[in-house]
Amino acid sequence: MLLVLDNAEHLDEATALVAEMVGRAPRVTVLITSRRATGLAAEWIMDVVGLAHREAAARRGRRSRAVHSETRGPTESAELFVHVASRAGATPSPADGETIERLCALLGGVPLAIEFAAAWTRVLDIGQIEAELTRGPDILSGGTNDRASRHDSMRVVFEGSWAMLQPRERAAMRRLTPFRGGFTLHAAREAAAISLPILLALTNKSVLRRSGDGRFSRHPLVWHFVRERAEELPDELRASRDRHAAYFLGFLAERREAFHHVDGERMMLEIAADLENVSVAWRWACEREQRSLLRPAVTSLSRYCWQWGRYDVQDDLLQRALEIAAGDDVLTGLVFVHQGAALTWRKIGDFGVSLYDASLPLLEEAGPAELAWALRGRAVVHRNHGHREIASASYARAAALYGQIGDVEGELMMVMAQAPLDETADEALVRFDTCIAGARAADSPHPLGMALAGRAGVLLVLGEFTAADASVREAQRAQGGARAPFWSIDRRNFRALVCIDRGRLRRARALCCRTLAARGRSASEVEAVGDAATVAMAALARIEYLVDDYAAARSWARRALENHRRRHGPAASYDLALSTLVRASLMTGDLDAALRWSEEFGRGPEPRWYGGRLTAEAMRVTITACRAEIALARGDDTAATEAIRSAVADARRHGLVSPGLGALVTVAGILDRRGDRDGARRLIACLQGHPRATFETQRAVARLHGSDAAGEPAGRDPSAAGVLAEFDRVIGEL
Repeated sequence: MLLVLDNAEHLDEATALVAEMVGRAPRVTVLITSRRATGLAAEWIMDVVGLAHREAAARRGRRSRAVHSETRGPTESAELFVHVASRAGATPSPADGETIERLCALLGGVPLAIEFAAAWTRVLDIGQIEAELTRGPDILSGGTNDRASRHDSMRVVFEGSWAMLQPRERAAMRRLTPFRGGFTLHAAREAAAISLPILLALTNKSVLRRSGDGRFSRHPLVWHFVRERAEELPDELRASRDRHAAYFLGFLAERREAFHHVDGERMMLEIAADLENVSVAWRWACEREQRSLLRPAVTSLSRYCWQWGRYDVQDDLLQRALEIAAGDDVLTGLVFVHQGAALTWRKIGDFGVSLYDASLPLLEEAGPAELAWALRGRAVVHRNHGHREIASASYARAAALYGQIGDVEGELMMVMAQAPLDETADEALVRFDTCIAGARAADSPHPLGMALAGRAGVLLVLGEFTAADASVREAQRAQGGARAPFWSIDRRNFRALVCIDRGRLRRARALCCRTLAARGRSASEVEAVGDAATVAMAALARIEYLVDDYAAARSWARRALENHRRRHGPAASYDLALSTLVRASLMTGDLDAALRWSEEFGRGPEPRWYGGRLTAEAMRVTITACRAEIALARGDDTAATEAIRSAVADARRHGLVSPGLGALVTVAGILDRRGDRDGARRLIACLQGHPRATFETQRAVARLHGSDAAGEPAGRDPSAAGVLAEFDRVIGEL
């Protein structure tokens, strides 16, 4: 037999009745709907949640890294709203869909609340209903003749639930007023002084609920009603907000090293889960001018917002801190540093130069760690502006400060960061080798991985492809998966580029496809993979070019440019993609297209993590060679000669062996045009089978001049020094 007791919470005798019934009639099953558990030993509890609704449309914080596409079609909550509104004589339009979804999310999907709200469509627009609801829940009322008086309004429903609570349970709910977006057991204990028995009682009485991830939350309407009660006791509420702010800003400060920590992924996810609480705590600390709470939390907030792309949160909260930072040089300096970092990464204004410069005198008393962090950021922006001396001095001072406090990793990273400022590949190689030795001695995996990856880049332009591949593989092993996801993705792309230069195109294609398959998997990876996806697309374009599928090459290169411009603005360019478009156009005889694409060279910015002086110089050699090929195709031998002489001279100046060898193919074409067939044949013979020439260079030699080769010249010196000597000879001949 099944006995159903509906809305039993208002029947005080229900529990005793059911206990007696179960004892005397064990074959009777009792189904009870109630806002509180009976507490009987035989009870099985099943929580009933509201109708499905788009919570994400109303809440900005994310508790998960998962990125979900918007549900197609209306949710259950929205369907109920439209149905009730239709009964009231209203006809919501499709344009009202998103507003209805937001409104239902604010109501937590509670059917009674949705019915109350939808009934107002008879006299209010849906947008007006939403506006009224944000002011307070009093609009959620309107009894009907066939509805029990306890359901006349949501306030009456809440009053019934509030009456079920004991005084200490009510006090606990008031102390939870500052919390937003849920909270953990630890936060409840530490920031609101709530014991486990009280937490259990509140959960059993349905004013709190526990989700599968272990976090506790309240229905949005419960929060509104409890806040009204809390505001009746302003001193108690102020104390609750102070405790909440101290806890969550301390929680944020403790995760300052999440970006560098081996357990950084978990720490970042914890910040993401409590981002609403952090934001509320930050605003309260600003309102109370609690600068001592804000100072240690600034760096953690900014690093999180950068990694997850939450610049909206960073802009808002840092500006609030700046408004109350008068007289606090350290807080002002920290805000300047991280506002400058946001401008750097977003390529806005002067990229943060003025803010970084203004921060340094303010942070002199902040301690070496904070000053070193400001100096490293200042070095980056000045390096990007071409101010090499300022950048080098900033890196050097930062390295000294890190050494002063015994931060070996920071010191090595600052020494290594000067490599992109080195004039030649040999200088950079020595610097990376020094850092690799230091990182091994200190057993520091992150700088080891970074130095190995940097070394691989130098080896690549030196034409030492096998050593470059080994170095980037070791970098992958050194850093593993403990860091932010872009490190592993970056290394994968780097390996793909090495494989292309080695002629291992199938392997390169597989690596690029793995990078593209990772896109959109998580919130921070969307941000991190964005530039990596651009590089992977450009690499796929180069692969298609090398297998003579010029249509596919142009398609992938255009996709790379489109992705790059979505991230960096409509005027941005990416030279690796553009060089493929130019060469594919030349191979198909479309000279106009080649000219058009070549005009976009050098605009930048290049994708993140793929910059640096030597990388830029190597690409400049390639670009200049492309321009020479265009001039040659147009019959302008003088312009072609000037361009290719400049390309080879740049390769010689910076020790760029592999890009320079690629430029020699164009030199051979120019010599052949001049009628110097012996000179052209000698150059082609030099290039054929050269161990430092890329697969692309070898294919160009075979395609254009293979039949004219005269065999390897006697005494060819395949060393880097031998190649540079050949560059000197070619420059002289040109």
